[in-house]
Amino acid sequence: MASTIEIRRQLIKGDASWLETVFRNYKSYCCATIISKGYANETNVEDIFNEALIILHKNMIAGKITDLKVIKSYLTSICLNLARNKHHYKSSIEKKAEEVRLLYYPDVINEGEDEWKSNLLAICHKAIKKLTAQCQQIIQLYYLEKLRMKEIAELLKLSSSDVAKTLKSRCYKKLLQEVALLK
Repeated sequence: MASTIEIRRQLIKGDASWLETVFRNYKSYCCATIISKGYANETNVEDIFNEALIILHKNMIAGKITDLKVIKSYLTSICLNLARNKHHYKSSIEKKAEEVRLLYYPDVINEGEDEWKSNLLAICHKAIKKLTAQCQQIIQLYYLEKLRMKEIAELLKLSSSDVAKTLKSRCYKKLLQEVALLK
């Protein structure tokens, strides 16, 4: 087996044969591990593995990996971290998105729901209207249209995605404060 330095040189030159070997040797193990942890299903687990392979490639080229004996565990860790983060992010975003959808569309109330829920939705709808136009737009773009912070920053002509993220956080907190005041 080639040394880390030799593999790094090959990768820098564009020779991906080592990555193909890693792909064949560890794909099924990593995918099975991700699925067994419940972070992904068979439809998206390969995407996670491929993303992990790209990270492995970048880290090899950057010289961050010095011991080839740990490739299997290193790749598995990358896969699990990616899957865990995506799973957590998806759960968190879906929960907030559903809350915001209800705030924007108070008329979409299923028959048989309690009156208190209808009142709460009416309050939330009023709270959204009390936000600045920019806050309303940020909340709509992020939670309803599911745009990324970078896209929101570009649309709103903000200096960076970090600025958009900070504004989104402030707007969401302001929305919760307005809801609390109207209750």
